[in-house]
Amino acid sequence: MDFPTQDISTITQIFNAISSAALLTDAQQPDLPIIWVNPAFERLTGYTASDIIGRNSRFLQGDDREQEGLVVIRHAIANGLACQVVLRNYRADGTLFWNELRISPIHNKGGDITHYVGIQEDVSDRYTLIRDLQEMSMLRSSLFEQTNDAVFLLDLEGNHVHVNQRACELFGYTHDELVVLSYRDLVVPDEHSQTANTLEKLLAGETFVPYERNFRKIDGTHFPAEINVQVVYNAYNDPVYIQSVLRDITERKRKEKQRLAIQLERERVRLLSTFIETAAHEFRTPLSIISTSNFILQKHTENERLHPHNEKIAHQVSRLSRLVDQLILMSKLESHTEITKDVVNITNLLIMIYQATQNDWQVSRNLIMQIDDNLPTIQAHTAYIQEAVKHLLKNAYMATEHGGSIILRANNSGSHIVIHVEDDGMGIEQVNMGKIFTTFWRNDSAHTTPGFGIGLTIVKRIASLHDGDITAISKAGEGSRFTLTIAHET
Repeated sequence: MDFPTQDISTITQIFNAISSAALLTDAQQPDLPIIWVNPAFERLTGYTASDIIGRNSRFLQGDDREQEGLVVIRHAIANGLACQVVLRNYRADGTLFWNELRISPIHNKGGDITHYVGIQEDVSDRYTLIRDLQEMSMLRSSLFEQTNDAVFLLDLEGNHVHVNQRACELFGYTHDELVVLSYRDLVVPDEHSQTANTLEKLLAGETFVPYERNFRKIDGTHFPAEINVQVVYNAYNDPVYIQSVLRDITERKRKEKQRLAIQLERERVRLLSTFIETAAHEFRTPLSIISTSNFILQKHTENERLHPHNEKIAHQVSRLSRLVDQLILMSKLESHTEITKDVVNITNLLIMIYQATQNDWQVSRNLIMQIDDNLPTIQAHTAYIQEAVKHLLKNAYMATEHGGSIILRANNSGSHIVIHVEDDGMGIEQVNMGKIFTTFWRNDSAHTTPGFGIGLTIVKRIASLHDGDITAISKAGEGSRFTLTIAHET
């Protein structure tokens, strides 16, 4: 810009009339001091002319000196050139604004630079918009790549335009392999028509809630997925592409199937338990009648030949009654996953069982009790624990010959009370050890061994309901040891 020095006043008159902020610096004085600013400059910066005349314009950057635009300005001034930059400037009140600054040198007739004129525009709105768009773009890109869902951008024909890394991992393709495919290459063939119909409805303006579809990986395996799909429009409301977010729901389906199986099993157990309890109660009435009638016959029949038959009837009636009791107990245990527990003094309970058992056995078996001192109390269903220990003692009794020994032990393992019932009876063959907790299993195929094969099943279920277990060690001809554990709070 070539103006005679005497025409500087003309320049200032021109720039006083414009809306843009303007300043004039003296290039022939050290540090390029400001010699004039227009009213628009004062309005933009909040400074008055008296505040800044004689100062270098760098004060507008405050301490924010590391800016690329300042490097450009220094180079332009050093070489007598015009330039245009955007700087971060600060008003008199300290607020930031983005300043688009255009600097031009003014030459005299001899060609020397006498002044620099600077025109400023506040472009903060533009830069805020650009920054927001950049942040949105970065955020979208981050979400696109970092989400755990597979994301596809498709053209309006259903061909892939872009896919994220998760999609590649899920389907087993590289990015270059996957991006050249279409939905037809990934959806299982049986569902192509459904997908094409969905695409047609999407482009017609219909919206869809997330739905399920089955897909095929590169290795041919299938998996279910939940899809969230929508059309993306441009500023003119024209559809430009389709965005599809796909989530693998294999694990969800597996858990749903598992929950359904558990529900069906619970319903099966409930129906079976109801049937067993109903049938068992129906047995009680005829058994009671038979027992009563047999008692009357024994009292009024003088024929000695009938007495053995009466005794057999009484024995079988008693046996069937015990079976009914055990079936009812087993059905209750199987139909309840939670039980009511009370605080139980396990030492007192075991002593009571020991004393009652001694009275029943009298001198036929030698029962020994070895219980550690200071056993803690436990949270338990008293009747069920009593039933479990009595079953183990009864099994030991039946396995032990007259005069044999049975030991009832109990100790604290830290997290569980451990109850051992050990006998020196006939024991169990190793080949049969894996069957002993199977319902209705007996140690002989002819079922001549006393019992019904339900007792250990009942004990195992009781142990489970108390966060415990039942295990056994046995050797044929040398005896067995059954160990019952019951959890307690330490």
